[in-house]
Amino acid sequence: ALIAAHPECPAEVLAQADFIGSTSAIIEHCVKAEGDEWIVMTESGVRHSLEKLAPHKKFYFVANEQCNCSECPFM
Repeated sequence: ALIAAHPECPAEVLAQADFIGSTSAIIEHCVKAEGDEWIVMTESGVRHSLEKLAPHKKFYFVANEQCNCSECPFM
């Protein structure tokens, strides 16, 4: 799976990301990019939009030890 991350994620996450952008940029990129599976490091609320716009793709939202990106209260 490819990794799309919000710029507020920890540096260790960003270093491994295939794409870094705002939540709306992540949605646009994941929908248009060729990858069929994405690990999405931003708020999990974007899952609905991603699945609606690209139902043939798989999206994974995971928390990590340093930042619970998928449930971020600041997003």
